Amino acid sequence: MEATQTHLKEIFATAQGTVYQCDKEGNFLLEFAGQISSFKFPCFFSLRKRINQIDLERMLSNPDASSDIEIICPCGSNRVFILSPMEVIQFKELLNGAKVMMELNSILFERLYRVTV
Repeated sequence: MEATQTHLKEIFATAQGTVYQCDKEGNFLLEFAGQISSFKFPCFFSLRKRINQIDLERMLSNPDASSDIEIICPCGSNRVFILSPMEVIQFKELLNGAKVMMELNSILFERLYRVTV
């Protein structure tokens, strides 16, 4: 695993997880709830979109016991996420933070390496 770790760049981390970019494989590694999952770029953003669509208010206000968890089966992964409302909040924070860091990196790269005409 040491050889692989040299290709990993931490994008964003919280107390609950970390998102890494793997330059060697061209994908993202998502560490959350004690497990690591690998996602290609479009599947990572599809997962983020799906997590952001979860209606937390509905989850918290509905007395039906079956609505207090959210089950997510992301594309390109054999992992299933079974999330409580608190885990949904934590997962949103992690995925949205990673997206912001990627956007910031892109803006900085563009500004630093832009060729002026």
